[in-house]
Amino acid sequence: MKYVSYTVKGNKSLGVLINNNIIDVFLVSNEKIPNNMLEFLKNFEVNHTWVKNNIDEKTDYQYSLDEVIVNPPISNPNSFRDAYAFRQ
Repeated sequence: MKYVSYTVKGNKSLGVLINNNIIDVFLVSNEKIPNNMLEFLKNFEVNHTWVKNNIDEKTDYQYSLDEVIVNPPISNPNSFRDAYAFRQ
């Protein structure tokens, strides 16, 4: 299972890539699962379990890869600083 951040019809969302189709996790979950990767990862265990148990290929909320723009996984990541910057 591969998670994808994407834009379709001007709306950014989070989906699962299955057989070259992206299934919109946010819409399938009735907006219970976040529509962005950063929020999804904050509660990964619960969200991932829900997706594994509830997503299948038979849904109205799917788009082919040709219909979407694939975005970076996390649009605005938090700052990352390595330990070298803090050496004394």
